[in-house]
Amino acid sequence: FRIAQVHFEAGNSNSVLFLTAKNKLDSSQIQLLVKQYEWLLQKYINDYYAGALNL
Repeated sequence: FRIAQVHFEAGNSNSVLFLTAKNKLDSSQIQLLVKQYEWLLQKYINDYYAGALNL
C-alpha cells in the first residue's frame, strides 16, 4: 500500500490502483483481527474443556 501511495502522490498512478491497494490493506487487517479473535475464542474453549480456564 505504501508503494501505491507514493506512486499516487507523485502522479505516477491513478486513483483506481491506489484504492485497490487500500482496499486490499483494509481487507488484510480485518482478516487478521478476525483470526486473532477466532484463536482467542478457541483457546478459551480448549481451556474450558481442559478444566484450566482462568479469566
